[in-house]
Amino acid sequence: MKLNRTAYNHSRLLENILTRFRKMGLLQKRITRKDLADMDEMHLQGAAVSEYLANKLNISRQSKVLDVGCGIGGPCRMLADEYECSVIGIDRIPQFIQTARVLTKMMGLSCEVSFLKANALRLPFENASFNIVWTQHILMNIANKARFFSEIRRVLKPGGRFLYYDIFSTGQDGIRYPLLWAENASENHLYAHDEVASYFDIQDYRRVYTENHSPSGIFFAKAMEERIRTGKTPDLGLDIVLPDPTREKYPNSIKALVDKKIELHAGIYVKRVERLDSQQ
Repeated sequence: MKLNRTAYNHSRLLENILTRFRKMGLLQKRITRKDLADMDEMHLQGAAVSEYLANKLNISRQSKVLDVGCGIGGPCRMLADEYECSVIGIDRIPQFIQTARVLTKMMGLSCEVSFLKANALRLPFENASFNIVWTQHILMNIANKARFFSEIRRVLKPGGRFLYYDIFSTGQDGIRYPLLWAENASENHLYAHDEVASYFDIQDYRRVYTENHSPSGIFFAKAMEERIRTGKTPDLGLDIVLPDPTREKYPNSIKALVDKKIELHAGIYVKRVERLDSQQ
């Protein structure tokens, strides 16, 4: 899997977070999801969209969930906390996994949530291991989409659901770099939203939900830009997780969305319990 480590690597991530905690007096208490709300969901629309999408998945206490590209674990902790289900998060960035484990322990959720450093193109799980596979803002980092979706299909149980919430290309030229996920065009692996369906055989999978989140994503982004402009950024914000996102990367990324060079979409596919042709 091609991954732009310079866009995400932050060698002092956990140390910097704990320093902020100390200044805010959070080391003396059990931290909550509210404490981390502006920091630990590394995607447009933040925690609100994760909760919105989770409501569409029919999650139960018996559900086993895999978050591919979990970052520092915000959605994993939300799913375990809200639905009392079992969640595993994987990511290739060691600092993210280390930080996710510490934050999860500080929230008292280590029994429900675990984290592994792993490659999305070689998932270290048996076939049909999960009821839900959850992905947010990861596809733009992956060049080999066919291998990625093959692994998702492999680990998903019959009747299980795959959710994506991601950024897609509209095919227009003229995107300005660097972006939040790519320093240059060679690191940008966006593709068109219509292509998602090509990776799911209609005999085996049923699409149950799609939604264009571009308008709401723009609204969220502009509100964040205004907070940055007026100096009203939170004490624990994305600036601590993503190296220097405010100077060029964030404005460039949002401009591409506003100019309709990229789009923001979500969708859910269900793995059929039986193939359609076996029922005929």
